[in-house]
Amino acid sequence: MAALDVSSEDDASPSARAWRWYASMGSPKRVLAPMVGQSELAFRQLVRRYGCDLAVTPMVHARMFATCDRYRADVLRDLGDAEDRPLLVQFCGDDKDYLLEAAAACAPFCDGVDLNLGCPQGIARRGHYGAFLLEEPDLVCGIVEHLSTRLPVPVTVKIRLLSPTDAAPTIALAKRLVAAGASLLTLHGRTKEMKGQAVGEARWGLIKEVFAALRGSVPLIANGGMEAPGDLERCAAFTGADGAMASEGALEDPCIFGVASRSPVDLADEYLAICRSKAPQLAFAKGHLHKLLFEKLQVPGREALRERVSQGEAWADFQAVVDELRRDDKGGARDRDRSWYRRHRAAKARADEKARRDAEEAARQEALDDAADDGGGLGGLFGDEDE
Repeated sequence: MAALDVSSEDDASPSARAWRWYASMGSPKRVLAPMVGQSELAFRQLVRRYGCDLAVTPMVHARMFATCDRYRADVLRDLGDAEDRPLLVQFCGDDKDYLLEAAAACAPFCDGVDLNLGCPQGIARRGHYGAFLLEEPDLVCGIVEHLSTRLPVPVTVKIRLLSPTDAAPTIALAKRLVAAGASLLTLHGRTKEMKGQAVGEARWGLIKEVFAALRGSVPLIANGGMEAPGDLERCAAFTGADGAMASEGALEDPCIFGVASRSPVDLADEYLAICRSKAPQLAFAKGHLHKLLFEKLQVPGREALRERVSQGEAWADFQAVVDELRRDDKGGARDRDRSWYRRHRAAKARADEKARRDAEEAARQEALDDAADDGGGLGGLFGDEDE
């Protein structure tokens, strides 16, 4: 699919051009999120088989692309596959000229370029990019305007909520980004502080408020809380989005896009088959296999299989693990409560339960101590005499 040349459509409004471009890609509804080391070509090919109709590359660091030959070669090696469309290439950075240079080099191989304003990780804070630019609207809107007026493909933007309770700040920024030239906006329903054990549930209600204020301006994609098949459709319907984007949920179950259902072992097998022709880095494959097979590898007694995935040095090593799991696999439905997607929630639940037990034990001990001080109760009978 060739990218739509929006530069020749000066007779149309920016909004009309955005919608025409979106239609030229088939008006995608089910989108794979950009994920560093995860949304590479081989995995994009896998999810496209199961209903994904728009994919985004791993985040590309614009300054590194412009200054490091090896990094640039790695990025370009991931692009250019004729079957890998429609496709957005995502970039991060705070320098409009580096961003323009990198985006222009990748434009021939994609349908649009995406500006990362959503990464909440510490490396983004230190590097001054991602969600840590959300509170600098003049900077980010200047970047969008600079790119959108100079590139032959549209510019899209992925952002997070600015507040966990109030849609107004996000609405204000989103409107400015659209006015600056963004042709599509993706909104993750969490703030940058909502990560790890503090991840919490995505605020679909706030996405709905933001999108109600923007409806009709440009295509709108909702992100956050996509865990199982059917979630993308439910989110889009609830929020009024034109489509929905899956990230971590897709890593564990590529069938989240809803076209079919396959077992984790079958999906891992299929991914490895794609890898033999698309040849991602082994580190990428290890990460994918740990997630695709997470539930199967957590079964007691399979610790050695987990280690073999971690230590694998060739495709045959990974295939041997998958084959062994297939021989031993008893099938059955996925257990969402024990999933990789819910690992942070499970860890938080364990921490909360421990804190509850500790608090109860402290209260019990305090009551015993009080009773002992009063000269009565169990504390004076059992265990305090020797202190």
